Amino acid sequence: MRNRLPKGKGFFIWGIKTTEGGDPQKLAQEAKRLGLGHVFLHIHDGYLGEENVFYGADLTPYIKALNDVGVECWGWGAVYKTTWLSGAKRAIEAFKKHPELIGYGLDAEAPIKGAPTEAENIMKTIRAEMPDIPIGLSSYRFPDLHGDLPFAVFRKYCDFDMPQVYWEQSTLAKMNLVSSYEQYQRMSPKLPYFPTGPIYKVNNWAPTVAQIQEFLNTCKEFGFEGVNFWVWFQAKRDLPALYEFFGQYKYGEESPTPTPGIDVSAELAAIRAATASIEQKVASL
Repeated sequence: MRNRLPKGKGFFIWGIKTTEGGDPQKLAQEAKRLGLGHVFLHIHDGYLGEENVFYGADLTPYIKALNDVGVECWGWGAVYKTTWLSGAKRAIEAFKKHPELIGYGLDAEAPIKGAPTEAENIMKTIRAEMPDIPIGLSSYRFPDLHGDLPFAVFRKYCDFDMPQVYWEQSTLAKMNLVSSYEQYQRMSPKLPYFPTGPIYKVNNWAPTVAQIQEFLNTCKEFGFEGVNFWVWFQAKRDLPALYEFFGQYKYGEESPTPTPGIDVSAELAAIRAATASIEQKVASL
C-alpha cells in the first residue's frame, strides 16, 4: 500500500466550499470532465480539522461523490512546530473518519523549520497510527536552499517527494523542474518524485499555457507517474484558459508511456549551470 502514488494528474483543493460552489456532485462531475485521476482534500491545517480550515466542511459527501466517478481522494495538511501534536492528531482523525482516503500529503514549510525534534515526533505519532498509508512530503522545490528544514527527518518516514515547483516571478518552468528533480535525486534515500506545479496568479505574475505545457511535457519525458497543481478554485477563477488547457491535457493512462530509465544527465548538467544564479534569486520567494 505504501508504494502507491497518486493517479495521473490532479488538483489541490484549499477551500472546499469555494470549489464548484461547495457542491459535491458538481465538484465530482467537474473533476471527471477535467480528466483528474486524483485530488488532494484539505483535511487539516495544524491543529484545525477539516471543518475549520479555510472554507472547510465535512468531507464525507465530497469523498463519496469523487469516488463514484473514479477520482482518488488523498488528504493534505500543514504541520507547525508549535502545534505539532495537535496537527498529527488531526491527520490521524481524518483518516479514521474517512477510510476511503488513500494517502496523505504532509505540507512542511517555514513553520516547521529548525524543528527536527518536532518533525520526528510528528512522523512517529502519525506512523504509529497509520503504518500503511502512503505519505508524500510537500515542501520547497529547492531543498539545497532550505537547510534548516528537517528534510532528512521527514523523508525517513515518507514514501515519495511532492515538491512545490512554483516558478513565481519567472518564466523558466523546465529549468525549475529539472533543478528541483536533481536536488531531490541527490538526497538519501531516493524517493519517487511527484511534483506540484502552479496554476494561480500572484499580483502581475501568472504562468502561461506554454509554460504549463513545457512543465507537463517534461514530467512525462522524465517518466514521472503523475503531477499535481495548486490550486483548483483560483485556477478556474483567475486563469480559465490555462485551467481548460490542463483539463484537456492527457496524462497517466491516456498518455504515451514515458521511456523507462531515461538518461537525463546531459540535460541536468546544462540546466544546473543555467540555474545556479536563479536559485539564489528565488531563495526568499
